[in-house]
Amino acid sequence: MPYEMFWKQVMHQYHRHQSMRNLEELQVKYLEQCHSLLRNQTRKQKQNSNLDVHRRIFTCGRRPQYATPMHADCLFCKIIRKELPSTILYEDEEVIAFKDIHPMAATHLLFIPKEHIESVLTLDESTKNVPSMLIWKAREFAASHGIPGYKLTFHCGREGEQIVDHIHLHLMAEKKI
Repeated sequence: MPYEMFWKQVMHQYHRHQSMRNLEELQVKYLEQCHSLLRNQTRKQKQNSNLDVHRRIFTCGRRPQYATPMHADCLFCKIIRKELPSTILYEDEEVIAFKDIHPMAATHLLFIPKEHIESVLTLDESTKNVPSMLIWKAREFAASHGIPGYKLTFHCGREGEQIVDHIHLHLMAEKKI
C-alpha cells in the first residue's frame, strides 16, 4: 500500500477516535513501510521524496517539543515506557538499547537516551553531551559482549534519513549477539 494511502488510513482512525492501540499498530506498520521504501530508493529519489509525511503520524500533527523527559507521541518514548514491544538488550537510568526492526547487519542496535531530544540538529547547551554519552554506552556494551569491531552512526534530519524524531545511535556489527 502506498504510504499516502497509509497516512489517510491512520488519520481516519485518529479522527474517528478509535482505540489508541490500533493507531499504535498502524504507526509501527507505517514505520516498517518507510524503512522499506528508503532502503529501495536511489540516493536521488531519497533527496526528492516526501517521506516527511510520517512526522505527522508520530506527532499527530503537532511540532515535537525538545529536551523533555518523554514525549507522549514519540515512538521511542513509548518503547522506553514499555508501551510498545521491542527486544531490549541494555537499559540503565540514562539509556535504553534495543534491536532495530530492520537490521542492516548481523547485530543492529539502537541506543537512545531516555530524555526526549529530537535530533543532533536540535542539541543545545544543556544536551550537548548526549551524543558522547550514547557513544560511550555503545562502546561499553560492545566490549562487554565481545564485539571486536562495529560501526556507529547518527542520522540527522530528513535529509540525513532520520525516520523517528528522537535522537538515536545505530550500532552495527558483523558479530551476532
